Amino acid sequence: MRLGLCASAVALALVAMPAQAAVYVVGISGTLTGSTATTLCTSGPSCLPGQSQQSSPFGNDFTRMLGALNLAQGDNVFSFGSPYSGGLFNGIISNNNGVLTGRDLSFSFQTCSPGLPTIGCQLTTARAATFAVSGGVPEPATWALMLLGFGAIGTAMRRRRAATVAVGFAA
Repeated sequence: MRLGLCASAVALALVAMPAQAAVYVVGISGTLTGSTATTLCTSGPSCLPGQSQQSSPFGNDFTRMLGALNLAQGDNVFSFGSPYSGGLFNGIISNNNGVLTGRDLSFSFQTCSPGLPTIGCQLTTARAATFAVSGGVPEPATWALMLLGFGAIGTAMRRRRAATVAVGFAA
């Protein structure tokens, strides 16, 4: 009996050890700040280098679902999207024993296709020092340990016998 309990304890301890990397379904959100440069002219005598673009401030809240990412402990660099379709996000997601945090996010978006800029093209670049990371899914070992715990509780409750109560009456 004791040998079985010891073997069970060792097995549970091994299952509870964190893995080197785990798959998380990740979404990010936050606020970007930066600038948008608009191309005013592309060539000609009136198109001087300093006059070819107009810059304006940019600020925007964002929410993106990145999908399933294999995140190791520590810092994980990611790149998501396209600069020509919805924007390109680059940043770092830190995994500290399943607690996910984000930092050093950069964003770029261009309204015209790659190549020579045309009049009216806009290039937006923005950054966020930190951003929220949501949707972490627990490691399989965590699920296994939780299910084993529920099973142990159920087994203990099923095997527990009802206590017999002796009632005595005074004469």
